[in-house]
Amino acid sequence: MERNLQLYPWYQGARNLLFWQGVWFLYFEQVLTAEQAITLAALYEIANVFLEVPSGYFSDRIGRRVTLIISAVANVTACLLFFLAAHQNGFAMLLAGQILLAVHMAFNSGTDSALLYDSLKAAGQTKNIAEAEARAWRFSYTALAISAALGGLMASGWMGDSYALTYLATSVAAAAALVITVLFKEPPHATDQFAEAPLDQFVTVLGRLRDPVLAWMCVFFGGLYILSHIPFVFVQPYLREMLTTLDLTAETPMIIGLVIAVMMAVSATLAWFVVPLRNRIGTKAMFGIALALQTAVIAAMAWIIHPLVVALLVLRMVPGTLTRPFLLEAIQPRLQSSYRATYLSVQSLAARLAFSGTLFLAAYAVTGTNTLDRVGLAQVLPWCALGGFILTITLWWTWPRERDDETNTTENQSSET
Repeated sequence: MERNLQLYPWYQGARNLLFWQGVWFLYFEQVLTAEQAITLAALYEIANVFLEVPSGYFSDRIGRRVTLIISAVANVTACLLFFLAAHQNGFAMLLAGQILLAVHMAFNSGTDSALLYDSLKAAGQTKNIAEAEARAWRFSYTALAISAALGGLMASGWMGDSYALTYLATSVAAAAALVITVLFKEPPHATDQFAEAPLDQFVTVLGRLRDPVLAWMCVFFGGLYILSHIPFVFVQPYLREMLTTLDLTAETPMIIGLVIAVMMAVSATLAWFVVPLRNRIGTKAMFGIALALQTAVIAAMAWIIHPLVVALLVLRMVPGTLTRPFLLEAIQPRLQSSYRATYLSVQSLAARLAFSGTLFLAAYAVTGTNTLDRVGLAQVLPWCALGGFILTITLWWTWPRERDDETNTTENQSSET
């Protein structure tokens, strides 16, 4: 299992070389309308909803390695379709790409963390789960930072006047991730039973939500997922509006790429310190800070379009860095290998379903506009900020008491059920 532990951060780094991340919405708007662009984002989330649980069950039943191979193949194909969409039937090609991208994300979701935890368990290193997740996130954020900056330059015309070129570059990185998945070894399921029949598996997973810690963590995961992805969808039109006021419209792709690169670099740097920070202030404080910070980012975008808001925008990924290692540290020991990926997929399904509903409401609110301007942003973002504020207060006051009795070190003492 040592090979898995060595390759895992590199896998996360390769699959997160997303050169398109700073321009995908602008690219969609270039081919389609603002309403269609948001609708495509919502359809991507819906596709994820239908694939999340089956992909998790597939992982538990068939294996982690083959599931990740399918994910990587779908990613390569999706990127090539996005590249071709600039020259073919735009909406149909982009929709096919979105569906395959959803396949990639769904088959990776939960399975990557399950492979890591199962590998750590086989190596007798489960106490290192938080450090292992944090190391993988450093690789991920570093890759995201590098690819955002280079992708912005590509879209700005220094390698040809085409946003689509960023997807071609991403397909090369996705192919590298595919090679790494082939090199993984399937981790053993130890003494756990094999996955049950699909319906029984789903009932088992839902039954685990009787655990107050798992229930709270599920709501927290979904809430933070929605709050973190709202800026992801709207940051590009927001920055375009801001740069227009500064007469920098032509430099929009490059500047957006640089902003996202700084955003990821900040998170990659913070990932070195999250474990000592959690040990010092506690898990509850870390989670509360994450929710409050994510809400503040959305509130600032809703309140004013100004360069000063960029200082908050570069912190968009910080909440995930502050919480993901400890979210998994709390969840993983409470799950058996026979339903680990299924549980994580059900958790993601709930989050994606809620977010897709949010996007459909946003698309309805901006119907009739070709580009998402400040008027459209003002119709969506204030409501999102209000929802974030309510969620932050609610989760802070409902923190499960059981967590207060558990150690705040990286060695989680909970036993597997």
